[in-house]
Amino acid sequence: MLPLMLILLAWVGTYFPWSFAGIAAFNANLYDLAEWSSLNPVVRAEPLPLLATFCLRAMVGLLAVLLTVQAAHRPWRSLAWGLRGLALLIAVGLLPPLDFFRGQFNDPNYQQQAIIATISTVAVVALWRLRRRDPEGLPLLTLTRLVSWFALIGGIVGEVLALNALGTLGLHVTMGGGLLLTLTAVLLRFGLACFAP
Repeated sequence: MLPLMLILLAWVGTYFPWSFAGIAAFNANLYDLAEWSSLNPVVRAEPLPLLATFCLRAMVGLLAVLLTVQAAHRPWRSLAWGLRGLALLIAVGLLPPLDFFRGQFNDPNYQQQAIIATISTVAVVALWRLRRRDPEGLPLLTLTRLVSWFALIGGIVGEVLALNALGTLGLHVTMGGGLLLTLTAVLLRFGLACFAP
């Protein structure tokens, strides 16, 4: 039950502040921090445009995948279905605003959101289907290690790049508690997977 609690805690942490600044508008959770970063011309002009927002949003997609992998460990059918449903909602929740679907296809920020949401949703559904087809064929522990590791790296890199981008606006921005909560939970989940028998 502890691994599941850690993943849920990591997801809840994305809604707590990931950045603190002197201005209340810049005290942002992961989603708002990704959005603020996407508006900064410095982030759009980098050699890899919107890398900060990609890392932050990809972390959420990876948490959805991690939740799906964890659902495969659940012996209770109803709990497993609930976890899969939550993972699917998290992945679909990464979709861009309705403006994208109304014709604003050229916005790179919206394109990125659509791509991450699509890949995350496909991964969640694919893992779900593969697990049903061949229950013993998926290397769940290896998947947990890989996904946790990439989520951890994505969160750290995204946070550093986003804080640097906000710093170019002349703001003194520091890390928030949501970041620490999420990264600690993902790190502990990674550690449990690494030392599992």
